[in-house]
Amino acid sequence: MTAKVVGRWVERFRREGACGMADRSSRPKRSPKQTAITDEIAMLRRQRLTGKHIVKQTGMSPATVGRVHELSPCTGRCTAR
Repeated sequence: MTAKVVGRWVERFRREGACGMADRSSRPKRSPKQTAITDEIAMLRRQRLTGKHIVKQTGMSPATVGRVHELSPCTGRCTAR
């Protein structure tokens, strides 16, 4: 453990007490680029492009394209596994 991490924990304990020592999520609070990516994939899906074509055209990973498609309301059906 580094002195920087220990100092951060000490400061958090002083500010918030024992409750401040609980685990916290490292997930970002916002993802501004995510909306643009989702919109772009949805637009290409409406043009009837397959996942492979979208991956080639956008340069995004197949996992990203598939995940956005599963969550997309533009398909008119629930495709989540």
